Amino acid sequence: MGARICYDPSRSYDRLLRGYMNTIKPLHLRGAEVDTLIGIGKTTRFSWQDPKSPYYDPTWPLPIRLGTRKTVYIADEVEAWLKARPRTREVLGVTEVA
Repeated sequence: MGARICYDPSRSYDRLLRGYMNTIKPLHLRGAEVDTLIGIGKTTRFSWQDPKSPYYDPTWPLPIRLGTRKTVYIADEVEAWLKARPRTREVLGVTEVA
């Protein structure tokens, strides 16, 4: 007789995949996800991208159009932009620069 294969729900492919997928960093972020991550609104994000705006930031990552209605940002570029920002914090009226 051959080996008997038993189904074990604790080792199901879906469970393994779910655990694995939670450890993978996303490659792309939608605009709303970027807004939530950084704590800004859509208007601020658009003004940082617009060269005609007084708030234009040339270091801001450019979006990628994946279709007529889908625009994404590369997650690593957004993270690099965030890490490159000067870190300041105001404590009791005194500004500290890290």
